[in-house]
Amino acid sequence: MKKTLLILLLSLFALAGCRDKKSYSVYTFAVPDASWIGSVRSDYNIMAGFLLDEGFIQTLTIENDNVEENDQMALRAFESKVESLRQFDLTRVMVGATSPGYMEFSYVLRAGSENKQIAHETFSVSY
Repeated sequence: MKKTLLILLLSLFALAGCRDKKSYSVYTFAVPDASWIGSVRSDYNIMAGFLLDEGFIQTLTIENDNVEENDQMALRAFESKVESLRQFDLTRVMVGATSPGYMEFSYVLRAGSENKQIAHETFSVSY
């Protein structure tokens, strides 16, 4: 009985140690600081807070060995987010702005720790 239990435990440890490690890709949906054009910094903070609260600024991890396939999945997710962002009335987001103004920013999809830009979209709002 002890010998059987020992063999069973050793088998489980061997299986646990032999599991394939999965590859993954990490993507970032972001608004680079350098892309802001227009009004005062406090107004940028209003828009940045909205983008963060609504889930437009985030990290996406895709677990898959095929990097090209991962890039395509991330690109589809980015395009969906761009379409969702276009549905918002960004002028209404800026209701708390200090004064009337204009703002332009880039929304980007970046891959990996090297931040390789895969896609970008420019948004502008007058308020």
